[in-house]
Amino acid sequence: AGMGAQFALRTVVRADLAAALSEFAAPVYCAVPRGGRSLAEMDLSGRSGWIFGAEGQGVSPALRARAEPISIPMPGVAESLNVAAAAAICLYAATVGSAPRSG
Repeated sequence: AGMGAQFALRTVVRADLAAALSEFAAPVYCAVPRGGRSLAEMDLSGRSGWIFGAEGQGVSPALRARAEPISIPMPGVAESLNVAAAAAICLYAATVGSAPRSG
C-alpha cells in the first residue's frame, strides 16, 4: 500500500537483525509504548534506523537493548497505537528531522 514509495527506499531483509544492527553505523531507535524518550523532544535529523515490534509482544528485550527507546506522547488513557500508525508517525518525524509540533 505504499503507492510505489517502497521502490525509493533502501530496504534490507535479514534473518539476524542483531547482527545487522551491529553493522549499522547510525543511531537506532525502538518505538515503545511507554518509558522511552518523547518523540516530540527528539532531533531526528540525519540517518537512522528504526525497530518496530509486533503489536502485543513488542520488541524483544535483546533488540530493545541495542536501540534508544522512543515513545509517542499520547493524551488520555490510551495504552498504545497500532504498529502501523506508530511507524507512520515515527518515520514521518524522521523524514522532516523532528516530531511535528502542535500549535
